[in-house]
Amino acid sequence: GIETWTAMFTSMYFEAVLLGLLGFLFYILLKRYGEVLAIIAGATIAAHPILGDHTFDIGTETLFTFFLGVVFALCVRIMRDPETKWYWYALLGLAAGYQTLVRMQFVLFIPFIAFCYFVYLYFLRRNLLSWITIRNSLTTVAIAALIPISFATYIYQHTGIFAVTQGRDNEMLYYRAVRAQLSYGEITQYARDWLWRSISGGVNTQFLTDNELKKLGYEYGLKATTSEAIAQIRAENIQTILSRPGHYLYGNLVEIMKLAYIEHDYADSFPRVFRPILYGVMYVFFLFGAYHFFRTKGNWDIRSLQILSVLFIFYNTVTLSFLNVVPRFNTPYLPLFILVGFLGIVLFLRKSKNQ
Repeated sequence: GIETWTAMFTSMYFEAVLLGLLGFLFYILLKRYGEVLAIIAGATIAAHPILGDHTFDIGTETLFTFFLGVVFALCVRIMRDPETKWYWYALLGLAAGYQTLVRMQFVLFIPFIAFCYFVYLYFLRRNLLSWITIRNSLTTVAIAALIPISFATYIYQHTGIFAVTQGRDNEMLYYRAVRAQLSYGEITQYARDWLWRSISGGVNTQFLTDNELKKLGYEYGLKATTSEAIAQIRAENIQTILSRPGHYLYGNLVEIMKLAYIEHDYADSFPRVFRPILYGVMYVFFLFGAYHFFRTKGNWDIRSLQILSVLFIFYNTVTLSFLNVVPRFNTPYLPLFILVGFLGIVLFLRKSKNQ
């Protein structure tokens, strides 16, 4: 009806605004390194076709992407001035806590980045590793933890289940437990068949069908009929994974491959060659930035931002590798791949100027 269409276009408009604000945020981050470069970088992110496509297809994707940019910008603000006011640390905790409500995978990010932050201060800016800095950082961790815990407590009071969201974590655990029972050769075959389906345009093999979402999801639905059955299946899946850690961790490498792969969506409006070309350009641009990171000495004001970007990407890749992955889970992190490339341009221009 007209109400449904109005709600959809209102959501699209709101998410388009968020994408524009995200581009402006990255413009602010890069402005000190050159006005023109910052404008191009911000416009590239705001007008990115893949990110724009997700404003129509998937609601939470754009929301998560925007707040990921906010979390990154706050981390940059604190990293540039560790002795900044306490409320910047508090804002980081609030933003990260909200991100956890959007995607539960974010729950360990603040402890991870806090550890990296202390390492950064100890080795590069030891004079700023003070009690105030430690206290403010612990405030960030506490606020980031308080938000999902409070929400989970509220859910528990009304449902008896201690959880932030009613997600598909048990179902994804079932998928991974089933694949952990495969031999190493069969896990390799699964990866090969998955790649072939992506490259060939959606051609499934029987082996892939037997070990993928549709069939396994159907099997799980038949078994998980009660809360007691779900708890039993979960316990059995955990036991299976613990008994075959090598197979499970080898499966993690396959999930990382799936996450980083140049994704194809056979149902969308993009020409088949457009998406892989665009992803290829982004990854090459990222490697360009990484090359100049290793090629350049000093310039830690730039290189530290590249390291921070890679830490965000690394956390996403490692945590998601323990789950069942689809390539679009990497979409919110594409602006950081792009940022590393633009920072590489800054390093290149600085090096050229000094020669």
